[in-house]
Amino acid sequence: MDEKQTSAPPSTLNPARWVAELVAAVILAEGIWGLLASLTSNLLVPLLARVMDGDPQSPSYLGRGELKVPALFNSFLAFCLAWIVFVLLHGWSQGLSRSNHYQTPHLLLRSPRRTLAHSIAAFGINSIALLHPQ
Repeated sequence: MDEKQTSAPPSTLNPARWVAELVAAVILAEGIWGLLASLTSNLLVPLLARVMDGDPQSPSYLGRGELKVPALFNSFLAFCLAWIVFVLLHGWSQGLSRSNHYQTPHLLLRSPRRTLAHSIAAFGINSIALLHPQ
């Protein structure tokens, strides 16, 4: 019997990619959680305090109803920074999965390279053709 043994396809699991994705997700989740907590404590609770207008001696008193705009701004900036880091890490990890480690230099040399002289010559020929149509 003529049997050919085939090896299993190489695994597509890339530990560096998975770690980068996990770190990116944790950073983004922390940014979202911080923004939600800040919106709750610095915006929603003061607005509820203004609406309820309770007695300061009451256990359900929510405060004077002052909005804390600097704290909201800080949490929004932290969320934006988390989003930027997420996008960068995600893009980097996607680049890790697409990289081909078996690319040989002779394949790279087959691609035509345009030099400055080729570009000038092509521009000159095209401009002459446009100026003097036949």
